[in-house]
Amino acid sequence: MPSLLIPVTSLNDGLYNNNLTFSVNLSSPTNLASIGTGTGTGTIQNTNAAPVFTLTGPAQSTVLEGGSFGYTIAMSGASALTHTINYSTADGTATQPVDYSARSGTLSFGSPGSQVITVPTLQEGTGPNQEPFNESFSFSIGSPSNGASISGSSSVTSSIVDMDSPPPIPTLSGNRSVGPNVDFPLSWTAAFGNTHYIVLQNKNFSGVWTQIPESPVSGSGVVLKRTLGNYEFAVEACRGSQCSAPSASVTVIVCQPNNC
Repeated sequence: MPSLLIPVTSLNDGLYNNNLTFSVNLSSPTNLASIGTGTGTGTIQNTNAAPVFTLTGPAQSTVLEGGSFGYTIAMSGASALTHTINYSTADGTATQPVDYSARSGTLSFGSPGSQVITVPTLQEGTGPNQEPFNESFSFSIGSPSNGASISGSSSVTSSIVDMDSPPPIPTLSGNRSVGPNVDFPLSWTAAFGNTHYIVLQNKNFSGVWTQIPESPVSGSGVVLKRTLGNYEFAVEACRGSQCSAPSASVTVIVCQPNNC
C-alpha cells in the first residue's frame, strides 16, 4: 500500500515549557476513498533549561533592633510558564512577634526578574534584660513550581543586635614598653552596634581608675602618648547608656630607652 510522509518542523522559541502536542488531521477523501485513522498526534519535547531561583540575603547580616532586612528572590531563565516559590521566616534565638515580624507567602514570576521581601525587626523597650546580645532568625525559600529549581543556599540567617543588653566585653591588645611622649596605639576588638567606648587608666598601680579624655566615640582604638610611669588601661564598650564591664587590663610601661 503506497504511503506519503507529511513533514512537520517544530520551532524552538527559547522558552522553557512542558512537552507540547499537536495533531495532523485527514479530511475530504476523493474518488470514493475513505479514511481509516484520520488523526495523528505529535509531541514536541522541551529542550530548554528550566528557570532557576536564587536567594540573596541583605547586604548587612546584622542590624540594630528596630531596623529591617531585605531578602532578594530572583528567577533567571525564560519560560512560557508561570513559576511560584514559597518563602517564610523561622525563629531562632529571636522570636516573633517580640523581636521581628514574621513573613510568609508565595511569589509568582511570569518572566525573569527579582522581588524583595522586607522583614522589620522590633525594638522591645528600654532597660537591661536577660536576652542574648545577638538574636537570630532565618529566612528561607522552597517548593519552586513547574519544574523550576533553587540554586545555592535556600536559607539565610540574620542577627538582631539587642539595644537593651550591654555589649560584649572588648579584648585589649597586649602589654608593651614605649618611650616617653611617643605615640603608641591602644586597640581592642570592636562589635557591631557599639555607640562609643570608655577608656580607663590606672597610673603607677594606684588602684584609682579614671576615664581618659582620649576615649573615642567610635572605632576600635586610640593613639596615646604618656610621660614616664607604669600605666594600666582597660576599656568598656557602650551602646547608649548600656556599657559592658571593663576589659582585662593591659600594662604599658613608659620608660627611657636605656632604662626599660
